[in-house]
Amino acid sequence: TKILPYEAEDDLWYRTRTTNVLYQYAGGHVAGILLDLECDSCFAWSGENTVMVRAEAGRPFYIFNDTDDLHHYVYPVVTLSAASAEVIAVTNFSDNGHRSEIKGMKSGETITIDSGRQIKSSSRSHELLLDDFNLGWFRLIPGKNQYISNVDMTVSMKFRVPRKAGIIQ
Repeated sequence: TKILPYEAEDDLWYRTRTTNVLYQYAGGHVAGILLDLECDSCFAWSGENTVMVRAEAGRPFYIFNDTDDLHHYVYPVVTLSAASAEVIAVTNFSDNGHRSEIKGMKSGETITIDSGRQIKSSSRSHELLLDDFNLGWFRLIPGKNQYISNVDMTVSMKFRVPRKAGIIQ
């Protein structure tokens, strides 16, 4: 059993939107700008983590999600490449057997699934991708995630995890 870690970074990011802009003038010229920002979360976000796995059919592989938010999923961007497969399936046994399945995959095709935005794309013409995907969006539970694929393939996951940030006195 091999646990695949990703690089931890001290980088913290905040997702914000500007709610108000005020200009400060001095001598008739703009000398400063005041921005009111609203965060999308009470958490900060880590730098982007990338995990690439060469999955073997029927053999487990692990992705570790060391989020500080223990109550919600993390939705990664996943890229799947299989040398030849008609139907590919990836099951997360740590998440009650949550299964992501794509039918009609062509030889050499690469599928990218942005689970957070619910967008799917293919490196080739795949007219029925919407119908061929079971809408089992990839998601990571906090902690260790045990996956098994039904075919040999390369799996790449990119994700950011929520981080608690604040002042400790």
